[in-house]
Amino acid sequence: MKPFTKQDFGWVAVMTRPGAEEAAYEEVKRKLALWSWFPSVRVRRRRKSPGRTVVQVFDDELPLFSRYIFVRLIDDGDISAVQDLINVSAIVKQPGAERPMRIPGAVMDELMSEYDNRGRIDTTKRQEFEEGQRVVFNDDNPFAGLIAFIAKDDGGKKVRLWLESLGKETKPLVVNVEHIRAA
Repeated sequence: MKPFTKQDFGWVAVMTRPGAEEAAYEEVKRKLALWSWFPSVRVRRRRKSPGRTVVQVFDDELPLFSRYIFVRLIDDGDISAVQDLINVSAIVKQPGAERPMRIPGAVMDELMSEYDNRGRIDTTKRQEFEEGQRVVFNDDNPFAGLIAFIAKDDGGKKVRLWLESLGKETKPLVVNVEHIRAA
């Protein structure tokens, strides 16, 4: 990587082609040897293949800022070199200006430090309910707005819950977890 100097241009946001954030990031590092940053988030997802009952769990890297990477430009020659890359659409400029908009180093330091503290987002997990926890039915459910209490949650797709009606508890009902949320 090119070393920083006291007179370097600084960090800029670079707009990439759709879905080419990672390719642009690699291209900047490989061809230009510039400092660059591609913030992404690792997401754990489930996927069911069509016509099959098997569900695959996989990790996917998604950009934190869709269509953007960040590049530290050292001198003016780097501006045109970055713009000429295949996976780059443009360098973000201030309105009415020809030069790229600089992102202050303190802002980039804060972004990078917050990014380092993030973990993986796991969309395969669901919220677990505790016995006696108060829940409410979602708006797209015939029981919309009714309040219930968890009787048992075994971590599966369904929970047992009971409603309170006229001061008495009902027998536990079995309900899909997608139909309720914490109250």
